[in-house]
Amino acid sequence: MDRLTDIEDLPAVLTTREAATALRIGVKELRKLVDAGQIPAARFGPRRLIRISRTVLLATLGVRTG
Repeated sequence: MDRLTDIEDLPAVLTTREAATALRIGVKELRKLVDAGQIPAARFGPRRLIRISRTVLLATLGVRTG
């Protein structure tokens, strides 16, 4: 995701880079927010990859969908 043009452009599940781009913050800052529990996320595999739901990200921003 090079450019965020609309909410509908977001994938259903975002990587840390995609979520950080959508929020216009750095990846390290996003990881800190996830680790602090301010942004709910799932971790997978031995590398503990972080994935964030589009719905959760939008709710965190206060965007209502539906």
